Amino acid sequence: LIKEGFKVDAVLSDNFAASYLATSALIKAGHTIIGAMIPDQSHYHYIARERYNGFQKAVKDYGLKQYDRFILSCNEATVKQAYLQAKALLSSGDYPTAMFCGNNICSNGFFKAIFELGFRVPEDIAYIGYDELPSLELLGDRFSGLDRDLVGMGRKVASLLIRKIENPQKSAETIFIPSLLRLRGSERLCEGKK
Repeated sequence: LIKEGFKVDAVLSDNFAASYLATSALIKAGHTIIGAMIPDQSHYHYIARERYNGFQKAVKDYGLKQYDRFILSCNEATVKQAYLQAKALLSSGDYPTAMFCGNNICSNGFFKAIFELGFRVPEDIAYIGYDELPSLELLGDRFSGLDRDLVGMGRKVASLLIRKIENPQKSAETIFIPSLLRLRGSERLCEGKK
């Protein structure tokens, strides 16, 4: 995304803080065994690393065990890859009570597997995803997710651009914009789960 030592103005979503917030919400809902589907770090190096680190830090801060077998990396960065991984995990019978999906590719693959296997969210497995899934809202389903403030990011970009035009010598600035966590019930821990 941004090369080391290369200074430019940037407005970024705070990927670490957002993933930490989402994972913390799952923990506060009562989950102790949480999985994550994270985009492959070779395709989305900075973003994926920050989202994984936020997830990992929340698990550690709350004193939970991280189950590496429940951490999936969407290696090919495709919905098909995410679907195949989610289907294999859910079909095994050994899966977490909740899943954090690190982007829409992971979420779409996860839900394709969920629908195909006849699972229900959150009754069989809880879910929070990074970014909204408007396609699921068309079906009448509302799921918990992180909503990036794209309008706010656009405003900050415009103000940085104006500042740079007015004062080209001003040093580069990086601004992190927090995401809003929208809890709609898919994060719940249902009775009878681990």
